[in-house]
Amino acid sequence: MVPIDLTANQLAFLKNALIPGLPDFEWTAEWNQFQATPSVVAKRNAVATKLSAMARALAGLAEYQLS
Repeated sequence: MVPIDLTANQLAFLKNALIPGLPDFEWTAEWNQFQATPSVVAKRNAVATKLSAMARALAGLAEYQLS
């Protein structure tokens, strides 16, 4: 999604946008729960909200503007 490799700090920034302050397994658990029951609105909204936050953070990176 960006034309250059991101630094560890940038990746951490994006991960924090996706799962702010949570351990990595929380995202895996939420994603798996959503995939198991995609018709459950609460699970879909939880995943969509996090993905939207990460997409906004990604679009805000200067590196994204280079593409």
